[in-house]
Amino acid sequence: MNIPPPPHDGPSLRISVEIDPLRPARVLERAWKRFPQAGQRINKYLQEGPCTCGECKPWPKWCLLPASCFGHIVTDELQGKEGLENIYYYMIELATLATWRYSQGIYLFHTSVLSEIIEAPFVGVLPAERFHHLPQWCVYADTPNMTWFGDQLVGFWAHLAWDSIREAEVLVFLLDKGGGLEMRVLEIGPWSVREGIQRLVDFAREQCLQNNLSTDELKDDAEEIATALAPLVSMLLVLCSDAAEIEHEHIPGLRPANPLPKKTRHGLKLFAPVQPTYWRVGKTSGALLG
Repeated sequence: MNIPPPPHDGPSLRISVEIDPLRPARVLERAWKRFPQAGQRINKYLQEGPCTCGECKPWPKWCLLPASCFGHIVTDELQGKEGLENIYYYMIELATLATWRYSQGIYLFHTSVLSEIIEAPFVGVLPAERFHHLPQWCVYADTPNMTWFGDQLVGFWAHLAWDSIREAEVLVFLLDKGGGLEMRVLEIGPWSVREGIQRLVDFAREQCLQNNLSTDELKDDAEEIATALAPLVSMLLVLCSDAAEIEHEHIPGLRPANPLPKKTRHGLKLFAPVQPTYWRVGKTSGALLG
């Protein structure tokens, strides 16, 4: 699956539309059918620690597994079915959706709060350490009033990934658009969003050249994409705040958290919830704003 380049127009607000609340779960279900052994492999990695390939070194606690573990799953299951140029996309898609599967948190921003974020998106140097404090390993944020380069942006998944080979932190966005999914990634560090995007584009171009692959899909549009991603980065920083106003849809006082493994006769295992959990963001402050 090639990732199509975005049209050259900007992100914008649009008239609110009705969002299907189970849409993210259906996207997850499709990915799970494509990689039916993923759950078993994930629990195996969690039980046994870094795999024997030498690439999956011990990983930080703020992520479920290093990206290379998902790369092994994708490569094994798609061997001979997809070209090398598509493996990276599937690895990022699986890493995002599989990580989200164990919490299935859907974050609903108050309309007034979301409008404030869009009007004053993030600028400056990335506060890298802040992203270690996402409320769950992976989140899905609803964006009912936004578009992405002319296409409806229904929402997005986001998680902080650990590239154990390069020992780098990568912020991953899987955009849930009306026209399909789109992946955007940036390396996290003491630099801007634009530089974080450019670093990974340069690395991808280097890898393509080393493997005799086309670089046609790698566009020099880091500035344009950084501008479009800025409000999404701001939304994540709101979720990462110690004072984040996040409320369970129905249970007062409950806070989002990562699941704990459960003891079974085959060892500790993670189990996915049967359905998504909805979290309201900025309900009180949003009411004051608007």
